[in-house]
Amino acid sequence: FQALLGRLTGQADVPVGSPIANRNRAEIEPLIGFFVNTLVLRGDLAGDPPFHELLARTRRTTLEAYAHQDLPFEQLVEALRPQRTLAMNPLFQVMFALQNMPAAAVELPGLSLSSLEFEKNSARVDLELSVWEAGDSFLLDLVYSAELFDRPTLERAVLSLETLFRGVLARDGNGYGEGDNRRLSELPLLPAAARHQIVTEWNDTWPAREPRTVVERFAAQAAATPDGVALEAGGERLTYARLDLWANRLAHRLRRLGVGPEVVVGLFAERDAAMVAGILGIWKAGGAYLPLDPGSPRERLADLLEDSRVAVIAAGAELVQALPPHAAQLARIDDEDLAAESGLPPAGPSRPSDLAYLIYTSGTTGKPKAVLVEHGNLASTLAAGQEAFAYGRGDRIASVASFSFDIFLLELLAPLLAGGTCVLLPTRPTLDLERVVDELGSATILHAVPAVMRQVLTLARLRRAAAPRLRALFLGGDAVPADLLDDLQRTFPGVEIWVLYGPTETAIVCTLWRMPAEGRVRSLLGHPFAGVEIQLRGAGGQPVPIGVPGEIWIGGAVVARGYWRREELTAEKFVIAEGRRFYRSGDLARRLPDGALEFLGRLDHQVKIRGFRIELGEIEAALADQPGVREAVVLARDGDHGGERRLVAYVAAGPEVPAAAALRAALARRLPGYMLPAAFVFLDALPLDAGGKIDRRALPAPEDPGSEAGLPSVPPRTRLERFLAVQFREVLGLPAGREIGIDDDFFALGGTSISGAILIYRLQEALSEVVHVVAIFDHPTVASLAEYLRERHAGGGLAGVPPGRGVLVPLQAGASGRRPLFCVHPVGGEVVAYRLLARHLGAGQPVHGLQSPDPPLADLREMAGRYAAAVREVQPAGPYRIAGWSMGGVV
Repeated sequence: FQALLGRLTGQADVPVGSPIANRNRAEIEPLIGFFVNTLVLRGDLAGDPPFHELLARTRRTTLEAYAHQDLPFEQLVEALRPQRTLAMNPLFQVMFALQNMPAAAVELPGLSLSSLEFEKNSARVDLELSVWEAGDSFLLDLVYSAELFDRPTLERAVLSLETLFRGVLARDGNGYGEGDNRRLSELPLLPAAARHQIVTEWNDTWPAREPRTVVERFAAQAAATPDGVALEAGGERLTYARLDLWANRLAHRLRRLGVGPEVVVGLFAERDAAMVAGILGIWKAGGAYLPLDPGSPRERLADLLEDSRVAVIAAGAELVQALPPHAAQLARIDDEDLAAESGLPPAGPSRPSDLAYLIYTSGTTGKPKAVLVEHGNLASTLAAGQEAFAYGRGDRIASVASFSFDIFLLELLAPLLAGGTCVLLPTRPTLDLERVVDELGSATILHAVPAVMRQVLTLARLRRAAAPRLRALFLGGDAVPADLLDDLQRTFPGVEIWVLYGPTETAIVCTLWRMPAEGRVRSLLGHPFAGVEIQLRGAGGQPVPIGVPGEIWIGGAVVARGYWRREELTAEKFVIAEGRRFYRSGDLARRLPDGALEFLGRLDHQVKIRGFRIELGEIEAALADQPGVREAVVLARDGDHGGERRLVAYVAAGPEVPAAAALRAALARRLPGYMLPAAFVFLDALPLDAGGKIDRRALPAPEDPGSEAGLPSVPPRTRLERFLAVQFREVLGLPAGREIGIDDDFFALGGTSISGAILIYRLQEALSEVVHVVAIFDHPTVASLAEYLRERHAGGGLAGVPPGRGVLVPLQAGASGRRPLFCVHPVGGEVVAYRLLARHLGAGQPVHGLQSPDPPLADLREMAGRYAAAVREVQPAGPYRIAGWSMGGVV
């Protein structure tokens, strides 16, 4: 029973309560009275022992418990003092009772006696198993809390117990015991019928092996729709014919440089048409591409070039000088530079077994690792996507993913192979949310990670943006919150909402789930993509029952070749089971009764931040190399201060504690921006558990984001600085009482590229001018950003108000002759809060804001008189329309 509980829960320490008669002396036997006590029998399953060893452990445990059976359970609880709650029993929540007393006949003169069966209508603990010996059989009675379990779940558990029995009692061909020599993780839990359903029936998807490569399919589409718009990027529109011609010419140049099957070409390109022509051209030449993002730190690019050993780099003319030192040949990808090359298709496309691309992901050892994906893997995913989503010539897909990540290929190729249009939206230095929302007006499909989709949704609501052609929203790359799904469904009624899941090692996507139009909102991984096999396996590689957590093993045509020059890791993660090849994802999930998969987390320290896959060990290794750092641990903390998930670094420093800003700057030279910790916590020593390992659960939350800089907080001095401080706090979701100083850094406070874009949007609304998104990266403190705005936006509404100027701010001119509305500022003295109100009242309504002068007035009577005078300057006689929110209502 304890072995079963351990397998179902994943726990190695399983305490079970058991009643005992407590008549351990002959003198007590005949006494009338209730002597029963409860023992706590601790099941030690540590180390995954063979079953016969667990038997020996259980024997020792029970004999030791019987020796102390006269110690009352209540006294044990009093001595141990566990945390008490009325919701559960102390020390154990599961009971086991073996009723093995001999059934003696009871005879009374003049009476006949018989047993009475009765229904138990209350559960004393969460789960209670009673076993009676009945001749050669056992009778089992299972009582459970209906608040925690349902009957089908417990019926499956009983079948698993029976299957476990049979596995333990198995004999080899000579009749000798075999089952009790198997480790607990190797013992079966699934009866034959349940195993067939989970392993076979729920993976009965059509084989999505596409015989043609992407190159062949694109060439066929270009021939069928030569004048159709294939790509929009940077204001440029490319037809299928021109894009195909561009790729053909590049392919011929690469061929002369020795590119062919299994040759890797580094693609160093901005997010434009040349990048897409580069991918297709490398494939047409027979090679595989390695994405090299110009936005990555120079040191990281150097590491990738050294590890990948690329012989050729394809790059645009303006980027060549930005490359780190290398020995590779260079191929220009500019359209004009390729004009002299042949535009004929190269002689023969790649085979399905040839390498299509290498993509580096974060590595546990401190070095990134490259995944090798073949053309057959990619073709299978794209064919399954076509079957699931019916892409067509009318589709216009907005691409927001970086080309360093494989989901970009789905955004790009899904429309290109179906005659549709891919729109490349700018992502440097950060994603332009304004452009994404603008694109909603014409896009049919949008994919984004949950953090980005939430910001797009927020901005779309602010702008009341319409999406008349939108037919599907795809979310993936990270766990999708149920509230986000609910918000999307209410904002875009009638639009299909899909959750996609797939590690880089399985060619982009391997499961999908469509949110139902009605019913309880929940986020699931769903069911396997066509041609994909999904198994949930326990620690010993055995399939787990419905509802039991297991590691996601992925099989089928989408499974990648392995890792570049990492043979041991490839052998560990890509395994053969039952004659089929699987990728062990490290992701934890469980199956629901209908076969759908529910994501539960990770088995290791890998995390995802805004869709980026991050091995925390890579950041920790980079930190450990810094002067003054003795030890370092990095965690991803959820929901700190109401904001997004963020990385927090815990540093045990040497005699001289390094500055957080210096550490962040050093990491920025080696790691991409999404891997930089948002906060640093300095400790004398990292906490250890009983085994001497770092206890990650004992690491404290940062007391105050941004406080690690050690600078005294200087309060804002001007109206503009006060306005920016309020915006910092609101955008980052910091507590209302958190004072923001002029030297506080937006990113040190927990800011991200996404929240930075939201801040810039707010500034644009306040100034009624375009503010470049790069401003927040170059000027991340309140003081520096205020100075930048004064210099660059002196004519703008908020920044252009010099000290001593009047309090009146025109928010909307409106029509002449209409009586204006005057809005008195809330706490903080700013009137930007009324801009949306003015917009909703219609363009004909004049609206003025009454802002606090600089320096602000301290006397309420003087303030009211000053504001009344300003109102009369615009409208000499009443009646007046005056509105006030918060403090403005008091004025």
